[in-house]
Amino acid sequence: MHSSEQEQIEALKDWWQENGKAVVLGVVLGLGAIFGYRFWDQYTDTRARLAGGRFTQLMADLGENKDPAALRGVIAELREEHAGTLFAEAAGLVDAKLAVDEDALEAAAAALAPLAGEASEAPLAQLAVLRLATVQLAAGRVEEAGRTLEADLPAAYRARQAELRGDVARARGDLAAALAAYDEALAAELPPPDRMAVEIKRSEVLQAQRLAAQQERGDDAPAS
Repeated sequence: MHSSEQEQIEALKDWWQENGKAVVLGVVLGLGAIFGYRFWDQYTDTRARLAGGRFTQLMADLGENKDPAALRGVIAELREEHAGTLFAEAAGLVDAKLAVDEDALEAAAAALAPLAGEASEAPLAQLAVLRLATVQLAAGRVEEAGRTLEADLPAAYRARQAELRGDVARARGDLAAALAAYDEALAAELPPPDRMAVEIKRSEVLQAQRLAAQQERGDDAPAS
């Protein structure tokens, strides 16, 4: 378990640094396969094609670590001039990444919340749910994270969802619920993104349970 909220923030930043760009790019590259003709029809629309071009440039600039202010300018343009396109919505994931990089977890949550609740396509909304819960946990908003994770997600996301539910339970001090959630993540049909991380968390919970049991036995023991 992380010993402080600052460690949680640093862990979240490390995750974004290693995986954030791939996650955002993967969403966009997968749009055609996931959404089929509807996506292609929208993409070939002149307005959406312009949005796609701007988003492609945004991803290139992100990969080159361009100035965050310039990146946010493109994000604002996508939202204002190309609202309603999948590219404008996906830009919210980039906005959240930039906020996490700056330790601005409330801003990251604000960028993700609309996607989690109202994204026009389910896969984008489902991904945003997991990102939002992760940010909420790092910000210490445990109960909000728990409510976010009540969403009905497909099998592809259930292992990660169960892992995050375990993190919520640990933060609440409910070790039994945390252990059950980590077991669920490890037994899921599709494995969690980082199985070793889940196994480590599970081991830490078991160790915490053993320590608690030892302390309870010590409390109950007669004084010498």
